[in-house]
Amino acid sequence: MLGVWEIYWILVENKEYSNRFIFKLKKKVRKKIDSLSF
Repeated sequence: MLGVWEIYWILVENKEYSNRFIFKLKKKVRKKIDSLSF
């Protein structure tokens, strides 16, 4: 099991990567919603 510090460090280190991933995910979801509504 990971300690709090390990989890915190992983989150901080991967912050930029996570932000990019979430951004891409949001774009994909938005495209899907757009295609469903039309």
